[in-house]
Amino acid sequence: MPSILRVDQLQTTTGTPLLSSDANGLLSVSTRFKLPNFTTANLPSSASTGEVVFDTTEFVAKFWDGTKWQTLGSKKLTSAIVGMHWTHWTSTFQSTVAQTYEKVPGSEFTFQTKQANSSFVMMADIPGYQSGSASGVNMAYQFNGTMYAGANGGSGDTWMGNVHSGVASAGFNLKKIWVVQPNLAAGSTVTAACMVGHWSGSSSSHYFNYPGYSPESEFVILEFLNPTS
Repeated sequence: MPSILRVDQLQTTTGTPLLSSDANGLLSVSTRFKLPNFTTANLPSSASTGEVVFDTTEFVAKFWDGTKWQTLGSKKLTSAIVGMHWTHWTSTFQSTVAQTYEKVPGSEFTFQTKQANSSFVMMADIPGYQSGSASGVNMAYQFNGTMYAGANGGSGDTWMGNVHSGVASAGFNLKKIWVVQPNLAAGSTVTAACMVGHWSGSSSSHYFNYPGYSPESEFVILEFLNPTS
């Protein structure tokens, strides 16, 4: 005949309670427990009705309703910061080619993603100075080799981030926020950088981190779980 084990409490080898039950069979867990983990793509194709797992892609618990996996609870996790990646630099850079964005030395850095399918909010603050007669300064971003928030060429709209025509000499701060959703796996390597450029003027007209004034630029990337409804 089948063996029967009768206990009212389970403990670790050091005596720490793990699981207990009352006379009615109600179980109480005395510490944390971990659900079986699966990505959305690797969820079992079928399971016992009521079986519960944790989806590491969507960060939700799911149960098998007899036909398919359903999210446990009324709402998914909406949004959370899971990582902050950043750098700063003090080296001076001059924008030398009109109507072309150039990568800012010192701004480039590499990091690994914390979670799968994250969104990334890029933010930067770059102080600069325009000397002489020139116009139009702006910034963009490079994320894994792709430029965002700017376009090379003769359209004046892309260069009007700061310092307009008619200003002989002026200081400025370039600031911009941009969001990308590249659908990367957790642990993916990302290389990002700031880019700057100008509309017109000589190659010596536009300085970023103007020399002699102890300037400092910052580049921050916040990594978010993708918002869900």
